[in-house]
Formats: sequence, structure tokens, C-alpha cells
Amino acid sequence: MKNKTLLLLAVCINLIIIFLLIHKQNKIIKLLYENQQLTEQKDILLQQKKMLTLQYHKGQQLSSIQTFAKNNLKMSPIKLKEAKTVCAPTNAHEISNAGSQGQAQGRGVEKDISVKPA
Repeated sequence: MKNKTLLLLAVCINLIIIFLLIHKQNKIIKLLYENQQLTEQKDILLQQKKMLTLQYHKGQQLSSIQTFAKNNLKMSPIKLKEAKTVCAPTNAHEISNAGSQGQAQGRGVEKDISVKPA
């Protein structure tokens, strides 16, 4: 009787060990499959990053910007004689007069923000 109990106990322990080994192997396979999917997704994302970086640098080129403005936005280059500048007042009296005139007409004082050579 004692031998049968020990034999049954040994068989149960072996079955539990076999079950744990199978469970461990299944978990490893599942993690390897997930790792493979994530690696493929990472490769796709790296490819998209390269394409977006290329598009960004292409968009920074002046010739690309000019072509886009002409073709898509129907813009035309401005000629120098068409450019207008608005000069800012130089002394305090002109500032106060320009400010009161601008406010009376419903607009603020405009300033020339272009850089003048020294």
C-alpha cells in the first residue's frame, strides 16, 4: 500500500512538472511571436520616419517652396517696384500725432520693421 501511494505521488509530481514545462514552452513561444510582431512594426515605423524626415527636408528647400507657392497657391513673385514700405515716426511729436490720427481712423500705428543698412 505504501508503495502504491509513493508511486501515485511520483506520477502526480511528474505530471505537474510536465504541465509546468509545457506551460513554460508555450509562454516562450507566445513571447517570441510577440517579439517578432513588434520588430516588424518597429521596422515599418523606422521606414515611415525616414520618409517623413525626407519630406521635411524637401519642404525646407527654397526651390520646393517656390514651386509649391506658384503651382498650388497660384502666387506670383512680387516685383521690387510693387513693394511698399511704411515708415515709422522718428520723434516723440510725430509718434503722438500718428498715434492719435491712427486711433481716430480706427487703426494702430504701423511701423517699418525692415532692417536698414548702417
